[in-house]
Amino acid sequence: MPVYNGQEYLLEAVNSILQQTYESLELIVVDDGSADQTATILSSITDDRLIVIRNETNRGIVESLNAGMLIAKGELIARMDADDIACKPRLSEQVTRFESAPGLAVLGTAVYYIDSAGAQLKGPRVAPVSWSATKWRLLFGNCIHHPTVMFRRSHINLPLYDSSAPDAEDYALWLRLVNYCEIRNLPRRLVLHRRHQMSVSYLSATVQLASAARQLSVHLRDEYDIQLSHEDCQTLLMPALWINGQSSGRSPMELADMLFAKFSLRHEISTEDSVAIGRDRVFFALKCAFLSLQILGGKGFARRSIRSIFMSLVWLVRHPGDLLRYMLPEVGR
Repeated sequence: MPVYNGQEYLLEAVNSILQQTYESLELIVVDDGSADQTATILSSITDDRLIVIRNETNRGIVESLNAGMLIAKGELIARMDADDIACKPRLSEQVTRFESAPGLAVLGTAVYYIDSAGAQLKGPRVAPVSWSATKWRLLFGNCIHHPTVMFRRSHINLPLYDSSAPDAEDYALWLRLVNYCEIRNLPRRLVLHRRHQMSVSYLSATVQLASAARQLSVHLRDEYDIQLSHEDCQTLLMPALWINGQSSGRSPMELADMLFAKFSLRHEISTEDSVAIGRDRVFFALKCAFLSLQILGGKGFARRSIRSIFMSLVWLVRHPGDLLRYMLPEVGR
């Protein structure tokens, strides 16, 4: 658990780990040169399972994460953020899954969103469960919640993180690992993930998007032999940029169809994964149509909005089975 000036939520985050139903653990907190009451809070905790590392200066999350992971003693290493809350069975359920799946390298969970006061917000989509579905959804953004992840040490190489993707080090890591290490998610929501205006997603959204697009471009080139422009990669991660005229190049739906064709050639897709990926494609089409309607109701960009809506509707009409399984999930079971 890295922390930098995290006094507001730190004690709640630490206690949520120390009070897990799975008790055989060590909690390594890396205080990254905090100037607030972080050190005082940590020193007040008497649980001998807590290990505190203090950086004399602020070295950043990548160095802090690597430092913590390198001194961890366990075969299984879990991540946690200093402003989130782990549900009590989180670690137990992840350990159980690792024990039953010897090939598994990385396991995340679904999350609840909460605000700065701890009130529950509208949650994100449940993370993809299978390895293949995870590979697919990563082409459209980060679908593995970093503070929920557990690693199997023997399946990864430490130090794990690098600084080549500022504010998107986790997305870069998943793209680097996913075609070689088995990465999955538990569908249970086992972490309360806090959304507030001091988070990286709010403070560094532009840098994070640009960084993620660069990593996606490299991944598509190396794994699928696809050469996409930086703008096209940003469109995949944030379709609204193309719809509102901030990005040139191909439309989101054109890019999604091209990726699916390449993905189908690169990977064997089971019937179960085909259903999951089909639902994802329906979600992306509906998302593009909804964003287009929002932008159409605003200022300008009517031509692109109308084109995007038309392309989304045509795709949905051509894939009635996927649409039905999206609307009625039990149909795909």
